Amino acid sequence: GEAKKIIGEKGVPIKEMPGRDENYGSALRDEALGLLASVYIDPASPDAAARAEALLKLLAERGSCSTQEGGFAVAALGRWIEGRPREGKPEGLLAGAGGKQVSVDEKQRSAQLSGIGSYTVKNSGQAQLYASWSLSYIPEGSVPAKDNGISIRQKLMTRGGKDITDKVEQGEAVTAEVTVAPKAGKLRAVAAVLPLPAGFEIENQRLADAETAPAGVRCEARDDRLILFIEELEKPLTWRYSLRAVTPGTFTVPQIYAECMYDGGISSVNGGGRITVNDGK
Repeated sequence: GEAKKIIGEKGVPIKEMPGRDENYGSALRDEALGLLASVYIDPASPDAAARAEALLKLLAERGSCSTQEGGFAVAALGRWIEGRPREGKPEGLLAGAGGKQVSVDEKQRSAQLSGIGSYTVKNSGQAQLYASWSLSYIPEGSVPAKDNGISIRQKLMTRGGKDITDKVEQGEAVTAEVTVAPKAGKLRAVAAVLPLPAGFEIENQRLADAETAPAGVRCEARDDRLILFIEELEKPLTWRYSLRAVTPGTFTVPQIYAECMYDGGISSVNGGGRITVNDGK
């Protein structure tokens, strides 16, 4: 009826502009909204099932999505699953590492286990059960460098402008110069994260060199990193800040990275290595 007129028939997705659409619209978000509207009309309808299948296929093809896209997708698919006719009483078992087991039934409709090892899910009832898993870890060594739609580079120099490779003196002032550049047109909502090597401290988060700070760029200095938030990135942005080597020793130089906050597919990772702060005594 009237709701169908508002939703309309499924059409061709509007061409997307990754990371730079003014209202953060995307084909994935529109697909989720279409499913959500269809579920409110009739969650058991063939239209809702077709839209859910299309959304799941799009999620699988994309591989990653923005926070907003993920939120809409979870809301829509959750409503669709919740509204589907029940096929019987749920009954099952989740078994994990160390012999841990958690049952699922009419009263306990979800179960969760964590830890390293293998897991087994058993469905002993008539209702359909859904299983999911997630994995988080810190990789050993460096992450492979990449430039997907954006690039970020940083170099360390003495105050005299000489490049620093792997050694500085304790107490020495160091100038860091970072350049963030778009590789596929104008980008919006970019974050550049610049972790510090242990043994270094930020002394001045912005070396202006008599120039004003770029419009639409916000800088946030923390104990272990400097973060730049860039509203629009249409051309390469160069930012200079100063560090001081305060603690002697040999330290890992963390990798730096930049990404569109609403499009994780637009990202860059670069840098890394080791640096030694010589004892000034």
